Order: sequence, then C-alpha cells, then structure tokens
Amino acid sequence: PTIYHWQRAAGAGGIFSDVLQVSNFGGRGPLPVGASGSLGPFGTADLAGNVKEWVWNESRGGRRFVLGGAWFEAPHT
Repeated sequence: PTIYHWQRAAGAGGIFSDVLQVSNFGGRGPLPVGASGSLGPFGTADLAGNVKEWVWNESRGGRRFVLGGAWFEAPHT
C-alpha cells in the first residue's frame, strides 16, 4: 500500500490505544494474522506490532517507509 493507504487503514490520526494494548510489541516472535485481536477501524489486523511493513512511497533520497513496528520492539517506538 501507499503510506496514505496504510495510515488510513491503521487509524492513524485517531486514538486507538486498545490496538496498542493487544498488539504484539515485545513478543517472542511474529504471530499469525489476527491472532493478537488487534483490529483497526476498517477491520485491518496487526498494523501495530507483529511485523514491520514496507509501503510503496519513496521519501526524498529514494528511501522507503517502514511502518507498524515489529514484535521485537517496545510499544513506545
């Protein structure tokens, strides 16, 4: 997805603290999709924690955005 699609599907811009509470940050490994119960506003699963995701857009300088965080990272990141 593009960065804009990902942000909308994840509910970025709103407050979804319950998504963070059930995410897989600080876990022991990636979980199967939907296993954490972390659902976004459009039924999207696991967009916070679990595995990082590349998005289509490039930033200046040709770098790519990586969003969502991963299971081995702390929730505040």
